[in-house]
Amino acid sequence: MKTKYFFILIIIVGTLFSCGSKTKSDTKNEDLKNQIVEKEKETYSSDSLNLDLANELITMYLAYANEFPQDSLAPEYLFKAAEISMNINKAKNSIDYLTEIENNYKNYDKYVATLFLKAFILENYLKNFEDAEKYYSIVVEQYPEHSLAQDAEAAISFLGIDDEELIKMFQQSM
Repeated sequence: MKTKYFFILIIIVGTLFSCGSKTKSDTKNEDLKNQIVEKEKETYSSDSLNLDLANELITMYLAYANEFPQDSLAPEYLFKAAEISMNINKAKNSIDYLTEIENNYKNYDKYVATLFLKAFILENYLKNFEDAEKYYSIVVEQYPEHSLAQDAEAAISFLGIDDEELIKMFQQSM
């Protein structure tokens, strides 16, 4: 009888410890997430973007995505890294991060936005109109019901036209 209670006690204690203990990976994941939240607050606390803080934040986003690629935040952090990179004139890096989402996170809720942003950067920052059209076309053809499909279609129609020409076209249509 005592043996039976002893085994039940061992099972209960073992269950409590296994449920309550965090792995090193869990702790590292939480620590990095908390560091990112703090760095985001610091980075976005002023009216202008501090280049050093932006680069630190990008580094943290990439570290998280590399360390925890299966986590649901991985593609989100890659997307954020791409947005910041675009805004600090690191368009090629931005394309790399968006390509990683494109290749590895097809179920990401901002997947279509990823393709659209990639087209936008190719068009406006890298002046690669051929690839920009390819990505805008993917949005239009494969995701016609998405809210960005109309924007992609409009972008295709104005692709490669400089600002002065657009202004002239707009004035002529009035």
